[in-house]
Amino acid sequence: HQFQGVNFGDTSNPVPSLASLAGHTDTPPSVAVGIPEISVPLFSISGYGGSDFGLQLSYNPTGVSADDAASEVGAGWSMFKGGVISRKINGIMVDEAFQNTASAHYEKNVFDDEYYYSLPGFSGKFKIERDTVQNTFRIVDLTPLNHVKIAYTKQNNTATLVIDSFTITDDDGSTYYFNDYSTAAVYDSFYDEKGLWGWEYKSAFFLTRITNADGVETANFTYQKNTKYDTDNTTLLYKSCQLQKINTALGNIE
Repeated sequence: HQFQGVNFGDTSNPVPSLASLAGHTDTPPSVAVGIPEISVPLFSISGYGGSDFGLQLSYNPTGVSADDAASEVGAGWSMFKGGVISRKINGIMVDEAFQNTASAHYEKNVFDDEYYYSLPGFSGKFKIERDTVQNTFRIVDLTPLNHVKIAYTKQNNTATLVIDSFTITDDDGSTYYFNDYSTAAVYDSFYDEKGLWGWEYKSAFFLTRITNADGVETANFTYQKNTKYDTDNTTLLYKSCQLQKINTALGNIE
């Protein structure tokens, strides 16, 4: 199905530009399993309290094939920069597709998408579980050994859960705020049957700022956001979100 895969939202058919990041989470490099650690540090900058931020290229050979779409830095390669929460769409539709209880197609569907996060120093994944009877939602941490707390802010929608942003708090008390996002639009016969042709959704959430346990900001991140339309200049294909600048109290990387 054209909308399955780890979704970046930078093309009309969201290619897995962040799929290699998910690969690092699902099959991390380890000598024990024969996956070598292949990485190239590019730039680094210090932040408040001795934290380091920067850019790093990493390669994961697992799952690389001629059928896979390459990321922005090449097939199997990842550019670790700042942080991101990307979504893997499981099943036919995005979890929060049914947002209008007045629609004849409305249903309290089971949530089955998975979210992969990548942060300076660690990565993991989680999902959101829906109780379709009570219409309640809870986060299920799929990487509990990271000892992080994952939370979200949501829109005021009684039909389903529509997330505006995420926060992740680590074991040291640092909080990572994911307030920026990319957007994808759906053009698919199945969505069309549900009255959702051209429906837009958040395809990935990007790290905006970091605060330490004392609430002091250690870094913030600026993004370049581009909107891409089809040749008719009216049909939205995607809204991308590309890291432009890392800012700390000691300097920045552009």
